[in-house]
Amino acid sequence: MASDAQLGLIARLITDLHTGQIEMREETAAALDALGARFGITSMSNLRSKSDLRRVANRLTKLQAMQLIDRLKVLTPSEDVQAA
Repeated sequence: MASDAQLGLIARLITDLHTGQIEMREETAAALDALGARFGITSMSNLRSKSDLRRVANRLTKLQAMQLIDRLKVLTPSEDVQAA
């Protein structure tokens, strides 16, 4: 099963995607939901906390969590891009 630290990082990355992207919210939500579906997580764009994630991703393995984190990092704007 995914660790608490992994679930916390996933929740933070999801929240980061929504922060400051009001005009892209629908597009971002659709991308998050599609990504979550690949890992058996429905409506991933609505999740905001580790407990929310734990409830719906109870079959997420540590390997799957690492893969999900990697994919979320690709979607999350880096600080270098935001500063430009």
